[in-house]
Amino acid sequence: MEKAEAKAKKDSMKAEMKAKHKAKGKAEGKAQKDERKAKAKDMKAKEKAGKDSAKASAKSIKGEKKAEAMAG
Repeated sequence: MEKAEAKAKKDSMKAEMKAKHKAKGKAEGKAQKDERKAKAKDMKAKEKAGKDSAKASAKSIKGEKKAEAMAG
């Protein structure tokens, strides 16, 4: 009887450890996924800012050339 009880106790402890390990893995995986999403969002924002800056620069150069053409 003691052997069966010991085995049952061991099995329940094993199952508990497995569940904890799985939960920890899921949490870490979610954290990594969230981190990747945040980095991607940041990169997109930087890329958009760069494009907007380039557009503004092109518009100002175009405006200067137009003004020169009107004056000259």
